[in-house]
Amino acid sequence: MDEGDIVREYEDTYRLFRWITMGGMGIAMPLHALTVYLIIFKSPKNFHVYKYVLLNVSVWTFLTDLVMDVVYLPSPVIEIFGFYAGGPVALLGSAGGKASFLLKALAVQTIAPTILCGIPLSVVFVTGALGMNMMNVLFLSIPAYVRPQDLLFKAFTHADKTQFHNNLTPREKSEFNTVAMMFRLSVALGLDVQTNDIVSMAQDRYPTLYKKLTQYQKEVSVKEYMLPERVRKFIRDRRSEFRAWFPNGVLDSQAFARSARLSGLEIADMTEFERAALFAYFPHLRELIENPHFKAFMLQPYEFNNELRALMA
Repeated sequence: MDEGDIVREYEDTYRLFRWITMGGMGIAMPLHALTVYLIIFKSPKNFHVYKYVLLNVSVWTFLTDLVMDVVYLPSPVIEIFGFYAGGPVALLGSAGGKASFLLKALAVQTIAPTILCGIPLSVVFVTGALGMNMMNVLFLSIPAYVRPQDLLFKAFTHADKTQFHNNLTPREKSEFNTVAMMFRLSVALGLDVQTNDIVSMAQDRYPTLYKKLTQYQKEVSVKEYMLPERVRKFIRDRRSEFRAWFPNGVLDSQAFARSARLSGLEIADMTEFERAALFAYFPHLRELIENPHFKAFMLQPYEFNNELRALMA
């Protein structure tokens, strides 16, 4: 099965996923209207100030729902050595997206304790809207924060990769998201892929994106060629080990731990000049090496233990 087969097989599912997400707004809007009705007309007379607090929060939650569910439609998220793809990533990369996300999270956290302060059960039907909002926030926060942003992956991300993604147009980011999903499916199906195969996957479907990816890949190759030989070997070895991490589409924790161990040993054996060149190329790699969990892992670096898991949290 090649990349084109993967796209054809899963594209309809991917499109359905996006429309289901957007359709959630159609469910949320009536719940918001019902919430406002219950707060205004069905809350007890002694409710006093709590009525206006709930009403205010409900209105703001509805407004942020519009922003979150329409402007920033969620989509699958994946990071491949610094390449970010997905709605929540684009969301958290803009000031407006961050503000709306935080506002919505704050609204949900305000509603919950207010309800728990003693609102009668007949009024607590507003939890219908609360539940929808909590699911929305959970749905958005999981890919935004559980995506591989951990030190182990972040350490092998050079700064210009993030800059490259930020310079893409919104359409190109959406195209890249599709290509990233193709790559993820290829890994899950156990296909023989390497990290740089994401470039070739864009060739037939997205020529403009492919052109930019190809140019970027050339620039990276030039920068890598100028690195010391030992550093270049370090980079080549880590890339070649990627295939061993997912032999049948499932993470091989022992192979992953082996890569982490070899990284620590090889860096420790480098000269100061070589380490400086490596850390300049991978700015966050020093952060990994100096992390207490990684140091503890290197004392017994032969299994996927809790120290290694802590670096992926």
